[in-house]
Amino acid sequence: MNKINRNAIIITSVIIAGFILWYFRGIVGYILISWVFSMVGQPFMRLYQKVKIGKWKIGNNLAAGMTMISFFLIIALIIALFVPMILKQANTLAEIDYTIVGERLEEPLNRLTQNLINYGLLSANQPSPFEAIQQEAFDTA
Repeated sequence: MNKINRNAIIITSVIIAGFILWYFRGIVGYILISWVFSMVGQPFMRLYQKVKIGKWKIGNNLAAGMTMISFFLIIALIIALFVPMILKQANTLAEIDYTIVGERLEEPLNRLTQNLINYGLLSANQPSPFEAIQQEAFDTA
C-alpha cells in the first residue's frame, strides 16, 4: 500500500473515531471516570485479596465490596476534613462589615490618590480611583 492511501486511511479513521466519541460524549465521560476508579481501586483489590483468615481467602466479590467501602470512607474523611474549614471561612466572611472596611481603606486610598496626583499620573480634576469604585458600587446597588 502506498503512503498516500495509508495516510488517507489513518486520517479517515481518526475522523470517524472523533465523531463516534463526540456522538457518545455523554457516556464517554462516565467510562473515563470508571476507568480512573478501576485504576485507583486495583491496588486495594490486590491488598484485600492477599488477606487470609485461617484457611479462608477473600474472594473477588468481597474484595470489590471492601474496595468500594474504602472509597466511600476516603471520600467521607475528605469531606469531614474540609467542610468544617470551609464553613468557618464562610461564617467569617459573613461577619465582615464591609462599610467599616471601606471607611478604613478611605484614608490610605486618599493618600494613594494624592501621590498619583503629585507624580503626574492622575489629574487633579479627575475623580480618584476610590471615588470611581464607590460610584460604581452605588450604581449597581
